[in-house]
Amino acid sequence: MTYEEELNLYNWTKETCDFLDEERLYQQHSFDEWLLKICAGVFGVSFAFIEKLIDFSVAVWKPLLSASWFLFALCLVAEIFNFMNSEKLYRLDIISRQNDYDNQAHGKNLPTDLVRKTAFIGKYMNYVSFVLFLAGVICLVSFIAKNI
Repeated sequence: MTYEEELNLYNWTKETCDFLDEERLYQQHSFDEWLLKICAGVFGVSFAFIEKLIDFSVAVWKPLLSASWFLFALCLVAEIFNFMNSEKLYRLDIISRQNDYDNQAHGKNLPTDLVRKTAFIGKYMNYVSFVLFLAGVICLVSFIAKNI
């Protein structure tokens, strides 16, 4: 492979990785943003309107309503933690890439795998947030369906 072919391959790979990295960041922030908005909205609306729909003096399965509010609150906390974790992940990723460059260009021996633990946490926090949100919706809908 000639130098120009290697350079073209390098440039194509770098452009592709940069594009995929930007898309990953966009998707992560979109997921966090929308789940946070929807969860907060459902949580707020259920607080505001549930007593107008259902008479609490005769309502049954009241613990289910409390469970849904608790699950929504946990979802909000998990999403805020996930957002903070993803910001840390991006900062560590930049540092890792800089360290990798310094290692290759200047012969240094800096750590380059700084994101492993943070990425692991972020991956599973998305699932946790989604499951908490879904469980909260199921509890809320079940409570409303049983009492209307």
